[in-house]
Amino acid sequence: MKQPPDRRLDFHTIPGTAKLPWWIFLPGLVLIIAILYWAQAVLIPVALSILLTFLLSPLVDALEQIRLGRVVSVILVVVLAFTVLAGMGWILAYQVTSLADDLPKYRNNITQKVADLRGLGKGGVAEKVQETVEEVKEEINRADKTATKKDKPRPVVVEAEGSSTFWPIPLATGP
Repeated sequence: MKQPPDRRLDFHTIPGTAKLPWWIFLPGLVLIIAILYWAQAVLIPVALSILLTFLLSPLVDALEQIRLGRVVSVILVVVLAFTVLAGMGWILAYQVTSLADDLPKYRNNITQKVADLRGLGKGGVAEKVQETVEEVKEEINRADKTATKKDKPRPVVVEAEGSSTFWPIPLATGP
């Protein structure tokens, strides 16, 4: 009885997908990343335009179904999209200017909050941790100063035996 052919996917059996050696793949990958980095000034607007096309095409199709025509539908959708974006920009600008106008009213409240945050560190956990760290640093510095004042330590010399029990020839003739 015949066995069916093995249909597992293997990169070596699919034409044009042979495995590249690392010394070709790695510089190629770096080159591709560098090209994408330098081309981002062009690619980002293109990607945004493609995204907007996918988002707005159902609306254009709906306007086409009521027999407005392709060009008129596209112009209406583009004008609508820019109107929405301009409205959002205007609302954001209004909020920022109103915040800037109200900021002097809250000046005393903000300075009080900052003072409370500074006072939190005094006498609290943060100050105790800071003092402990400073004490440890001073102790380390004292230990370093006393270590440099002492006599230099004697050098340690390690010598091999003249011969080994496993090998009767002296170890000096080793490798």
